[in-house]
Amino acid sequence: MRYNALMSQGSFLRIRERALRLGYSINLLSINYRDNEFQFLTKSQTQPGIVWTQRIQLQKKLTPEEVARMDDRDIQYRVLDGQLKVHCDCIAEGTLIFTKEGFKEIQNVHKGDYVIGGDGKWHMVAELLETEQKRKWVNIHIVGEGKQLTVSTDHKLLVSVDDTFAVHKLMRVEDIAKGMFLCSLSDKDAQYVHRAISSIEPSDYKGKGYDICLFDEPHTYVANNVIVSNCPAFLYWGFAYKAWMRGYGLVRETRRPIVRNPKEQGFVCKHLYAIMNAWKFYAPMIADRYKAWYEKK
Repeated sequence: MRYNALMSQGSFLRIRERALRLGYSINLLSINYRDNEFQFLTKSQTQPGIVWTQRIQLQKKLTPEEVARMDDRDIQYRVLDGQLKVHCDCIAEGTLIFTKEGFKEIQNVHKGDYVIGGDGKWHMVAELLETEQKRKWVNIHIVGEGKQLTVSTDHKLLVSVDDTFAVHKLMRVEDIAKGMFLCSLSDKDAQYVHRAISSIEPSDYKGKGYDICLFDEPHTYVANNVIVSNCPAFLYWGFAYKAWMRGYGLVRETRRPIVRNPKEQGFVCKHLYAIMNAWKFYAPMIADRYKAWYEKK
């Protein structure tokens, strides 16, 4: 099912310009929707040319009137209490993760566990992300591996970009094909081992999706013996911003936080924050589109 544009590009840009004149930093490129799910495209502030996709599902607990009135602070707490479901890239339940305590299925990994990263070193888990959002899943079969990797098509895996194995790149599963080489780690020296994909096929998996957020780089971990990407975005928070927005800051700080602060991780994703800044300007149109789904259900 395809997304529809929330509004014309001209209307979108006029609203964004008004927000900028009022002093709001808006990095949004477009907003799309389908039913109760809204897709926000934001440009990266740290990687030129990169566009991030953030999907939010409005839950039936919310009325269209409440959606129309939401501001940036309100969104934070509605995410925490489950009225808004935030997208994360996904690994299927049952996928084996190598931890200091031995292999654990991904749903049993906890904050504070140590897992093997893509650099062959131990890294502490900052958060286990979990979602029930519907998405496309595939089963990836690898030559020499008995266990398949079941993953959403928007997750990223570490791939050797040519047959010289000299250059490696994180690629979305939807862009990966049979015959490419995924990366694993050698048991002896933590060097890359390249494993050919024998097949990629649609999966009928209908369970929850999971991802692991690590405290530090390289923000990759090993799942079913394949190096996969994790979400580092939940590690960013700003002490000054948080204090100012909550009313006890001595220094005015209204810039979206980019300070890495593990102790405050998990409170909000930095990409979600880009949406928070813009939400109230687009809220009436979002509420109107949501109302059509809300009244139909």
